[in-house]
Amino acid sequence: MKVDPPSHGLRIGVVTNIQHAYGRKSYRGIYDCICKNRPDAQLDLLLHRDNYPLEITNRFDGLLTTINPPDLKHIDSNTPIIRLSGLQKTRYSGSFNVDNRSIGLIAAEALFNHGVICFGYFDGYYRKNQQTNNNSRSRLDGYQKGIIRLTRGSVARTAIVCHSKNRSELMQWISELPKPAGIFAFNDLRALELSECCESLSIRVPEDVAIIGVDDDQNFCHLSCPPLSSIDPNISAIAYNATSRLLQLIDQKPNSSEIPQDAQPFLVARESTGQRSCSDPLVQRVIGIFEKHAIQRPSLSHIASELGFSLRALETAFQEKCGITLKDEFLRIQLNEFRRLLRITDQTIEEMAHQLGWQASALQSAFRRVTGYAPGQYRKLFRSTTPAAL
Repeated sequence: MKVDPPSHGLRIGVVTNIQHAYGRKSYRGIYDCICKNRPDAQLDLLLHRDNYPLEITNRFDGLLTTINPPDLKHIDSNTPIIRLSGLQKTRYSGSFNVDNRSIGLIAAEALFNHGVICFGYFDGYYRKNQQTNNNSRSRLDGYQKGIIRLTRGSVARTAIVCHSKNRSELMQWISELPKPAGIFAFNDLRALELSECCESLSIRVPEDVAIIGVDDDQNFCHLSCPPLSSIDPNISAIAYNATSRLLQLIDQKPNSSEIPQDAQPFLVARESTGQRSCSDPLVQRVIGIFEKHAIQRPSLSHIASELGFSLRALETAFQEKCGITLKDEFLRIQLNEFRRLLRITDQTIEEMAHQLGWQASALQSAFRRVTGYAPGQYRKLFRSTTPAAL
């Protein structure tokens, strides 16, 4: 039966959990789409745990939900309902999903680029619902495939999955991982727990264990010391696209009028994977110059002059903003480059040291001090083809 599009101002219900970053970002995407396309529409936020009576739910022209509401059977069958990031079910008019496998691939690439020799995965030891389990399996699947593709058998071919049942067992699992290790956590809350365990164990992050979470939840990422790198699922863009589709269903228009937003997940790199997350323009310019000249080792005085500062003024400003000296930051960037060369080339230590502007003995000492390995030992571990050797 054909139903005429509503002539009154639209009323759209949103069922989500705004206590989580996922729910808040979903609502932001929905709100942005409504403001752009139907500013006359009214958005009603429905608490995800409530069971709403028929007289309330049937007031809506359409519904968007990020979770499985208690009961949808009693809602008018002509009311379009779109599910964000869930399995397609008969009652839903459509579903828009987070690309969990891509999230796993991004995590594998970030940890590989950091130079870890061992990959771990932790999704918590608490009871999870079916959808969370499905998401976790998909993320782990993408992570495993990324490890195999990137390492090509040079390190353990699969991630070491944490099966700990409590925090004590989790700490033991972290302690037993070969270092330097990288751990991909199901979300930022789990990543924060990993960071706290490492602090209790006096394990350095990211030198000994690099950590990456999911959701880019600012509340959790910046509670950690150091701040956590995280993969943003881009749920705001997914919610925007889902809302566009809902409006088309309500107006009975073909699925073609709105250009979808790019909804691919992306990495927000911070200190837990060895990146400097300070957004200050001066700091970003300094780091950009350091990275550009990582194999040339220009003098700090020359860099300061290029930026229009005296060396002392630049050192003071940089340390105030980052809590680290210029010398230490450039050392971090050069050692990252040295680690990369150890992984991808067959150059001798002397050749790499000359390329980076170091004496070979001094570079080896600095590398050992930061990583705990001699360069040759690190290269051998990274290229080992026998997982048991790790």
